[in-house]
Amino acid sequence: RTVDRLTGSTRSGDQHARKGHRRFVSAGQGLTLIGAVSVERAAFDDRIGKIAVDRAADRSLVVLEDDVEVGSGCVIERGTLDNTVIGKGSKVGDAVAIGHGTKIGPHCLLVPQAGIAGTAELGHHCVIGGQVGVVGHIKVGNMVKVGAQAGVINNVPDGATIVGSPAIDANKAKRAYALIETLPDMRKKLRTLDKEVKRLKDTQE
Repeated sequence: RTVDRLTGSTRSGDQHARKGHRRFVSAGQGLTLIGAVSVERAAFDDRIGKIAVDRAADRSLVVLEDDVEVGSGCVIERGTLDNTVIGKGSKVGDAVAIGHGTKIGPHCLLVPQAGIAGTAELGHHCVIGGQVGVVGHIKVGNMVKVGAQAGVINNVPDGATIVGSPAIDANKAKRAYALIETLPDMRKKLRTLDKEVKRLKDTQE
């Protein structure tokens, strides 16, 4: 269906969510928009180093498949060369930004304040934690879990759980973070060892 039908099927009373989207949005059954949602915002072209509307986007859509729920304050940009797609049954929390041409698979959960850059691809059943940032032009596999405030800068394999910025495997991250508190003591020990090595060298000379 086009957005002409979307206005009557959503459970949002916000005028901005209903206004001006008749050309660029394709909405499935059971779509829910909560509060102020900006759908089909024009993308900007960063290749020329400044914000500028890419007129190629006029031919692309935002596709919201069946049973998608979009929270308050979200911004979803329409595609430039390809559609922006949010897959069936996916839930998008409040204040989430989804860039142009992004593909979000079915039954994903995007927790509030996450940001997905343009042309990124998420598989099915992914969970993206709060304030996560995902760069553009990468692929996140199926059933991936991303911890809060992570920065995802590389492709992610199926079934991975990643945390941190830059995001790495959660088990490796736990070991790495466990060392942080010991770093001052390690530094002192290294200085002591360095002094001892120098003393031994001086005695040999």
